[in-house]
Amino acid sequence: MICKNTKAFTLIEVLIAVGIFAMTVVTIMSQVQKANEISVEDEVQLQLMFLAQQKMIEVEQELKRDMIRGKFPDEVSESGPFKDSFKDYKWEYQIRKVEIPLNTEKSDGETQQQANIVKRGLKDLSDAIRELKVTVVKPGEDSDSEEDDESFTLTTHFVNLDAKINFGI
Repeated sequence: MICKNTKAFTLIEVLIAVGIFAMTVVTIMSQVQKANEISVEDEVQLQLMFLAQQKMIEVEQELKRDMIRGKFPDEVSESGPFKDSFKDYKWEYQIRKVEIPLNTEKSDGETQQQANIVKRGLKDLSDAIRELKVTVVKPGEDSDSEEDDESFTLTTHFVNLDAKINFGI
């Protein structure tokens, strides 16, 4: 007579429990790995943002000093590497004149003289505004390919308040 112990687990039950446990561990480990990858990507983006802000402040200060001296650049473009612990990161900035589109058609009741005043005023306004765009790039694993590069761009605008804007007023 075989005695059956109802309080013990059978081999099949143990194997099923181990399988469920293994699948759970694999799922948890893959989620931890994904979270770690996202954390590293976020850290790189934060670093890019910080470096872009730092470079933007440097360029803004230089531009403000130039404006005090009466200089207001039309087009400037510079680039270079960062120093010390960020030597792999590269920066570039562009200052460009903002072109305000001019509507060449006169509206109803507008005289040619009025249209010319508006055009001249918009051109003067366009001459007084500059766009500053700073981009920071961290090269990817393959330094020859730009596809792996990560970048962050900040843009701001400056207005030369000393510029003469003539709307005929």
